[in-house]
Amino acid sequence: MKLWLLAFVCIVCFLWKPLVLHAQETGAIKGMVVDSSTQAPLEYVTILVLNAEDSILSGAISDTTGQFHLKGIPKGSYRLRLKFIGYPTTDFGPYKINPPGTPKPLRLALLESQIGPVVEITDKANYVANKIDRKVYAVDRNMVTQGGSAAELLNTIPSVEVDMDGQLSLRGNANVTVFIDGKPSTLTGTSRSAILDQLPASMIKSVEVITNPSAKYDPDGTAGIINIVTKKESRQGLNGNISVGIGTNNKFNTAASLNLRRKKFNAYANYSFRYEDRWNEGEVAMFTPTDTLSPWLFTESGGERRSVEQLLKAGVDFNLGPKSSLGVAGTVTANRRTGVEENVFLESNADLQAMERYIRNTEETEPSRNVGGELYFQRQFAKPGRQLDARVAVSQNTEQDEEVYKTDSLDAFGQSTGAASPTLSGSSPQTFVLGTAQLDYVHPIGEKVRMEAGLKSSLRDLQAAYLYGVLPDPIGSGSGAALIVDSSISNSFRYQEQVHAAYLILGRSLGKFSAEAGLRAEQALTGFTLLNNDSTYTNNYFNVFPSAHLSWQPVQAHELRAAYSRRINRPETDNLNPFTEYANPKRLRRGNPLLQPEYIQSLELSDAWRFKAGSLSSTVYYRRFKNTVTRVIEQLGGDTLQFTFANMLNGHAVGLELIGQLRPAKWLDLTLSSNLFRTSMDASNLEAGLQLVNYGVDGRFMGTASLGKRWSLQSSYNYQPPRQGPQGRIGARHSMDAAVKHTFMKGKANLNLRVSDVFNTMAFRIHAEDDGLVSDQYRKRETRIGFLTFSYRFGQEEKGQRKQRKEDREGGGGGGFDF
Repeated sequence: MKLWLLAFVCIVCFLWKPLVLHAQETGAIKGMVVDSSTQAPLEYVTILVLNAEDSILSGAISDTTGQFHLKGIPKGSYRLRLKFIGYPTTDFGPYKINPPGTPKPLRLALLESQIGPVVEITDKANYVANKIDRKVYAVDRNMVTQGGSAAELLNTIPSVEVDMDGQLSLRGNANVTVFIDGKPSTLTGTSRSAILDQLPASMIKSVEVITNPSAKYDPDGTAGIINIVTKKESRQGLNGNISVGIGTNNKFNTAASLNLRRKKFNAYANYSFRYEDRWNEGEVAMFTPTDTLSPWLFTESGGERRSVEQLLKAGVDFNLGPKSSLGVAGTVTANRRTGVEENVFLESNADLQAMERYIRNTEETEPSRNVGGELYFQRQFAKPGRQLDARVAVSQNTEQDEEVYKTDSLDAFGQSTGAASPTLSGSSPQTFVLGTAQLDYVHPIGEKVRMEAGLKSSLRDLQAAYLYGVLPDPIGSGSGAALIVDSSISNSFRYQEQVHAAYLILGRSLGKFSAEAGLRAEQALTGFTLLNNDSTYTNNYFNVFPSAHLSWQPVQAHELRAAYSRRINRPETDNLNPFTEYANPKRLRRGNPLLQPEYIQSLELSDAWRFKAGSLSSTVYYRRFKNTVTRVIEQLGGDTLQFTFANMLNGHAVGLELIGQLRPAKWLDLTLSSNLFRTSMDASNLEAGLQLVNYGVDGRFMGTASLGKRWSLQSSYNYQPPRQGPQGRIGARHSMDAAVKHTFMKGKANLNLRVSDVFNTMAFRIHAEDDGLVSDQYRKRETRIGFLTFSYRFGQEEKGQRKQRKEDREGGGGGGFDF
């Protein structure tokens, strides 16, 4: 053979394989993974590409928006296998790769349990979905809270309660941590539940109730975590949503959003405005046998509160490459609350003969502002499921609470005697700074084991003052005279806290079993300083917080779960301040700097069934408490009381939670829930032999009826039984809400009419009884409100999402919010 021919053959043989590979056309597969019950995007889902021989050809992991993109797939037919802890492994396809051209986006839905084969999307999502560590409630279809706040929406969730004062509780426990989209919100300021009044219900897609969080999450909140998942826009192009509402007795709200999504970035802006006037009233009858002159004190009160709240958030997410993204966001809130209240006091002797009458008028102004920002980064690696997340956030919240009091004596006919006391005033400025830095890493070990690890540091710095004194000018004069501060009853303080934590979690799926175990270690450094006299109280402590979750799914329609966690409740700063507050001379308040953190160990067993006409889940739970913080009433003499705080010894609670969904007809959905519980607390350190035992049954009902394609009705009812506290009993409470919705303009517009507390039954009734005190208290604020809300959704629509329009029409539209 000639030399050139031999060389040609060698070159052809050398290049043959690359030439064949180059000639073989390749394509791509892209799409989104969602939860079939809530339609919420699922992150960290492993997507595997399988050929006809069931061999793995490629793989990827879904990002924070549920998106995935597989490239370089040779022409042919393939199946997709999706794996995610708490969900059954599911195959989709086969799908054909026919390059060139842009692949059509897929929308794949994972079902946690279902009778029959897995399908892509159901027309209506279930109201509640059970996951390995949480319950997820699809609240974006909730009509009875349209035009309301997050607080009103949470009041419809089973076992969750928000009382008239905005106090949030879960299964009867008020130590709850509020998250937004899986992380602490920069809006919360110094209050765990401050976000509830600021966030409109229209921005919320679902609510996750996590009673036994994994070691990944902060252990704060002995009752668990309530994670508010906001609506996110995944469509390309410019999209948005706007809603306008008007309510009875001067109530207005509006919310708007814009979202621009391109291949390389996603930009969004959200704004909301709320204006509300609400009246309040109350009565108190108190008997103090040690007061021989005037043992009876009767009080009648009435007033109005006005709130104006604005919230703006904007941000941009950048795609730095196929596996990296960077985001930046900023939030600004501006709130102003004002109120006027009139209290009429009547002191009587043992024979109920009037001894003294006087009236006390109060004006209050409470402006506040919050500014926060965050920077976050996500990196995915070549190995499916391996991911790194980093986040840095900082916020500053400032408040200035101003109160002015004037007391005037009255005669027997209720007229002023002219013997008015000096006009008193109180000022409570405070500044709260919160900074967090967090790093989370996920690493798969093989196909069935997952490791998670992370670090987090949080810094809190609160400076506050309580200044009381005399205001020279009469109340309401508006002269702006300076407050003459009385240093003997005024104080200022600073609270500083550092918490440094590290965690490790191992998870494994083995056939029908899924298991997860984690451990979190934390070092807390706290200091409380009274600036008046430079006295400092420190409390540094180290803790470990284990968690464990186990899931067994013998058949697709049935799943059993077990969960355990240890958590902590750190004392509120106001409860630590040892200086007495004199806002009400008859009702003083004093903190306790020696308060210790409260600890809880929680264990629960749950069972979930899904059947053709609905589902039923039941949970048996047990909680063991230590150092529970409670309010204590102290009698200082006469009819003057002081409220303070103390740790009880220990206690426990056992309960049964039942949640049932029933769809007896295609047009009717019913959800019923109940929480039966018994709590027992040992408070013998506060009073010899004192044991507090509570029994109760909470109940909730919600029914939704679809009247054709355009009309729907919804009603809800909730009931809370009487509760026993350390020194008092709270009466039963119940209320009913109702709403009707009309959908028009091809499903893009909705008109919603709702009435809250239809029968005007929501009120506080408290009976307190101690050795030297008996009192009955009644308090109520405006709760029966009619609201009319119009919402409109606009923007581009991808072809692959036309199937989703039917669901959006039935669900009330929405989208475009990214919190």
